[in-house]
Amino acid sequence: MNKQKDDHTTRFCFAASRGDTATIEAMCDQGFDPNSSDYDQRTALMVASMKGNVDVVTKLLEYHADPNLTDMHGTTALMEATKNNHEDVAEILLEAGAHLSMSESQAASTLCQTVFDGDVLLLKRLLKAGIQVDAGDYDKRTAAHIAAAEGNVAAMRILAEGGADLSLKDRWGSSAKDEARRANAGKVSEYLSSLEQE
Repeated sequence: MNKQKDDHTTRFCFAASRGDTATIEAMCDQGFDPNSSDYDQRTALMVASMKGNVDVVTKLLEYHADPNLTDMHGTTALMEATKNNHEDVAEILLEAGAHLSMSESQAASTLCQTVFDGDVLLLKRLLKAGIQVDAGDYDKRTAAHIAAAEGNVAAMRILAEGGADLSLKDRWGSSAKDEARRANAGKVSEYLSSLEQE
């Protein structure tokens, strides 16, 4: 019985990855559970979101696929769409009530790494997907602290526009402004000062 279910799940996820809405529809009409997951707890919705298959994502949601299930790595369909630059899919998922379902430490690690990598486009997409902009790591350091330390004005601007609290202090009592001063990041310091004057 389980083997048959696994085979069906594999076929279902493969159809999702290929953008094969006909197979998705046929299987769901025969009573196949759209939330079935493989050995990694990955669902067809996650696969379709990763590949950017808009039609499959829409179809799966019509069949009540749950947009907030997580795989064994804690990744959701929305995170797959966001990470892989499928903004159209992310929009559809957000409308269906999807969220990133991340713990604060996961959100902090994702945001800080994104800022450290200088990936401002991914940063914008993460904020649009509703990531906790002020998430702090074990040292209470936020993405704003990293942007200041790296002298990344573009990232700092995106964080500020995304509602980040730039006055938050890390474990050592430093704010983003202190961090910018320490890193001699003049442009970040100027930008932060300009915000205070507004």
